[in-house]
Amino acid sequence: MPSVLSSNQVRFTLLATLAAFLYRALTQRAPLLFLSTPPALPSPNTCNIHHQPILQNCEDFTHVQGTPYIFFSCDRARREWSHAFSSFPGAAPIGEIYLWNYESPSTAPVLVSGHVTLGADFHPLGLSAVALEEGKVRVFVTNQAKVRARVEILDVELETGKSNHVKTVVNAKIHSPNGITAYNSTSFYLSNDFFMARRWSTALLLEAVLGIPGGQVIYVSLPPSSFTEEKQDQQYEAKIYSIAHVCFANGLAFDPRESHLYVTSSTHGIYTYSLPSPSEPWLAHPHSFHRTPFAPDNIFFSHAQKKLYVSGTPSVSAIATAMMSPSAPGAPSWTVELLPGLPRMGEVEESVLKREKAFRAVDLANRPLRMEERRWRSVFMDDGSTFGGVSTGGVVDSKGTYVGVSMVREGVVICGEILERRGSLPKEEVTENKDEL
Repeated sequence: MPSVLSSNQVRFTLLATLAAFLYRALTQRAPLLFLSTPPALPSPNTCNIHHQPILQNCEDFTHVQGTPYIFFSCDRARREWSHAFSSFPGAAPIGEIYLWNYESPSTAPVLVSGHVTLGADFHPLGLSAVALEEGKVRVFVTNQAKVRARVEILDVELETGKSNHVKTVVNAKIHSPNGITAYNSTSFYLSNDFFMARRWSTALLLEAVLGIPGGQVIYVSLPPSSFTEEKQDQQYEAKIYSIAHVCFANGLAFDPRESHLYVTSSTHGIYTYSLPSPSEPWLAHPHSFHRTPFAPDNIFFSHAQKKLYVSGTPSVSAIATAMMSPSAPGAPSWTVELLPGLPRMGEVEESVLKREKAFRAVDLANRPLRMEERRWRSVFMDDGSTFGGVSTGGVVDSKGTYVGVSMVREGVVICGEILERRGSLPKEEVTENKDEL
């Protein structure tokens, strides 16, 4: 006869399981309480803010690889609505998608989302562009529409800004879309930020506070035939696969070179998944997790730099205040670059290893993290006095040009160079030893 657990043993098992879950959820959270407010942007600097009257409350941007073109996802009514709590005003202005050439910063961005078919219920968050034929790209946009969340697809000519709204994707599994990243011209990865978003506000708060992995990342594949002109309005079956579950799933990025999918958890950090089979991109395997020092928002993978950039804020309350009041003090901004793991002893000279550890230790982003978690380099920091609340930022080219947008500010910030690495050696010595790392 198998032994039957007593009621006390059952209670102990349940309590131990709950304690283990809570311990893991808390110790892997971003250590906001131990993170200092970033300093003001150094002066003088190479940063300038462009097109403040046009670009308002831009949540995300996507860069077209190998070109100077960037698409922005903006919504001047962003302070008035919250999709997670199903709070939408009666007559808010619609959101906007803009196209901009950052190498000609004075040239005004071009509106590419002025289509009647998008309707009056267009509130974009994440977006991702993928090249079609030469000079033409396809842009996937998550739309937190009041009636029902969806994904919009636009085809855009880069030189002219002429665009076509080719498709709207609606599915029960796309219930609260936030981040999105294209895999190819007919498929993409998407994050539903919370399980309880747009459903039950009280349960949503518990989901966030307890770190429950209710957010979901999915892979969506559309039949190529559905994009032909004669079949765009016909019914079709999208193939949707579940990839992962994390708490507060937010920005996504795809690295085709390493076949890695990066997923942001705004409560914890960055999860990396490997995609071993190009023919089965829905088969994702957990690869690594990197705790961030701040609450991460969106991520940007730079094909030119072959690096991942993470943007967020060390003060959630400052972001909330800035969202409620445009006249409030600016929220702090932070963008970091994910560094490779430290080499092991014996792989490089001990002096090189010690030097790299020292560089990472003095970076403010790494201060509240454990030694093994120090994988970040600050590339943009501001206390909010210059350009606060950066939600997406990163280096877009081989020259080191930084671009950042903010959902609580107007305009786009562009910097000719990123922050110098604190404690770095003279350039001659760095050049001499760079291949040893």
